[in-house]
Amino acid sequence: MAKCVKIVRNKSRVCIGSMRRRVKIYDRVLTGDENNIDFNMDFSLLWIVWGNVQASTAGSIFFDATNIANTRTHIIDIRYKKGITAENWISIMRVDDSEVEDYFKILSVINLDDNYQFLRLNCLLRGDKLVDINKN
Repeated sequence: MAKCVKIVRNKSRVCIGSMRRRVKIYDRVLTGDENNIDFNMDFSLLWIVWGNVQASTAGSIFFDATNIANTRTHIIDIRYKKGITAENWISIMRVDDSEVEDYFKILSVINLDDNYQFLRLNCLLRGDKLVDINKN
């Protein structure tokens, strides 16, 4: 039976046993040419952790007079890891055991219980190749 920890403040529940997906957390590294005119974005792997991945009902892009707001498509719960911010990226292997990974941009990081046990990552699905996420 999976051990669940009840988070009273957010009325959420995090089950350790439901963290069955391997989550890779990347850091973005900008490298410039010799004149610092052209920049490339590379990704370096920071950690591989276990997580619970849930599809979210939100996922559309809203337009108003001047702003475009990306809303989350997935919620990923992991154990607390110091240093994870919205500047990091995530990749997760697809469930069908293909060698394809989906890449996610972290929109926000929430410390669920203020005891530094669990993080909730609100993420936006960006594609299945690192080339696609460089366009952001």
